[in-house]
Amino acid sequence: MREVAADVNPILACGVLLLVGCASAVVNTLAGGGTFLTVPVMILLGYSPLVANATNRLALTVQGVGATALYRRRGRIDLRLGLRLSLLACLGSGGGAYLATRLDEEAFNLTIACLMVVTLGVLLWLPADWFTRRPASGPPRPLLTAVGFLLAGVYGGFFGAGLGVFILLLLAATQRLDLVAGNAIKSLVVLFLSLVASVVFLWLGHVDLLAAAPLAIGNGIGGWFGARWSLSGGDVWIRRLLILVVAASVYKLLR
Repeated sequence: MREVAADVNPILACGVLLLVGCASAVVNTLAGGGTFLTVPVMILLGYSPLVANATNRLALTVQGVGATALYRRRGRIDLRLGLRLSLLACLGSGGGAYLATRLDEEAFNLTIACLMVVTLGVLLWLPADWFTRRPASGPPRPLLTAVGFLLAGVYGGFFGAGLGVFILLLLAATQRLDLVAGNAIKSLVVLFLSLVASVVFLWLGHVDLLAAAPLAIGNGIGGWFGARWSLSGGDVWIRRLLILVVAASVYKLLR
């Protein structure tokens, strides 16, 4: 673990990353936003925002494989639609990841802090029962779908915190999908755009593989438990935890 803070025990850091990976996978299974837990905690452990962002992307790729396989095995995913939307997202993902590596540390920290503040506002604004609501009826919107998923790819490659929430909103608005169908498509899209971003980050040397290992293991465990988590009640405490951790991370980045 090359960038962990000097006053943090590496074994302790590994344990924390394992637990955080598990918790973030539960959050991602419920809706999305697990990156708002993983990246801030890595920053608090002493990793630079860029390394935390890049390393988390590799763990998300591993998580996406498991989640997509589960949806596929249960016949709950529309592969044709999912692959088409994944292609759109991948077109933007590589560019977003490359952009993240071109900003200097101060500009990147400020950008990440601003993105966290914006999405923190969204977390506070969204009603607690939003994810259990039925989407409005109506025909698909192809133009909005194309533009939306291209932009989602750029954002997902650059940072990606809260991306799952954005994709679910986008799928409800453009494809009229409910939560189960939307989560299945979301898992496939996030898998492919995270894979593209991971290749870019790995190629440019920004991934800490020793930190990615416990994160990925935690993601696998958390995904298994998250699939069995009840949306009623559990999401309330997860939202509170996200708000607390994101606020602490914004403070650390801007102080």
